[in-house]
Amino acid sequence: MDTSIKVELDGPEVSPASVDASVLLELSSSFLLLLRKLAEERGLELEFKGIEVLDKCAAVASHASQIAIAKEMALQAFVYIRSEEAVPRGTGALVDRVRGVLRNLPPEQSAAVLVDDWKRPLSLGEDVTPPSPWARTSMRVRVVRVGGSRPTVRCESRRDGGFSLTVSPSEARLIGSHLYKHVDIKARILRDDEGAIERGQLIEWQPVTGEDPMTAWREWMIENTISPDELDRRRGGT
Repeated sequence: MDTSIKVELDGPEVSPASVDASVLLELSSSFLLLLRKLAEERGLELEFKGIEVLDKCAAVASHASQIAIAKEMALQAFVYIRSEEAVPRGTGALVDRVRGVLRNLPPEQSAAVLVDDWKRPLSLGEDVTPPSPWARTSMRVRVVRVGGSRPTVRCESRRDGGFSLTVSPSEARLIGSHLYKHVDIKARILRDDEGAIERGQLIEWQPVTGEDPMTAWREWMIENTISPDELDRRRGGT
């Protein structure tokens, strides 16, 4: 699986030999720092290791410790960069740094971000395509993480995979007691152009009764980390 995230500059005669290094490095470092800070605000771990200059126009690539989280944070970063939406505490300066680089690009140059199998333009508000409408949904999910200075709950479902929802501090404390358990939720969500949940807000939830905590934990480990045989081996065959 490709774990690289690429920040690209494109335009006439743009190449690794001719690109303004200070511009490309400032754009890529600011954007990656923004993704890491957004993840940190949600209580998620995200690191970028290594650097590679690619001869495709001119791009800088680095490897994400968790590519799914990197993609989710990139989608969120696009919203903050392109709109006047309030940003999480501690991220405003990074958003402004990215905007500053984009604002000063020559008219004939453009920037883009490539994560996994998709590519999105990195641009300011005037080039924004209107986002998909918000919708309400109900589903059964497994709670895998709760926390952050702006509390969020990280959920996983068989249909939508992993996604994060904002939640009030009081509800975060309550739902936090249901880690690795299934809960039924109602949420307000925004999907991206590919149908993935980009962001959302938890409206209400209730636990699934009669679920054994050890069974729920085992199912989550099997789905997300290791095989059933390996899990049994680590637990001594029990």
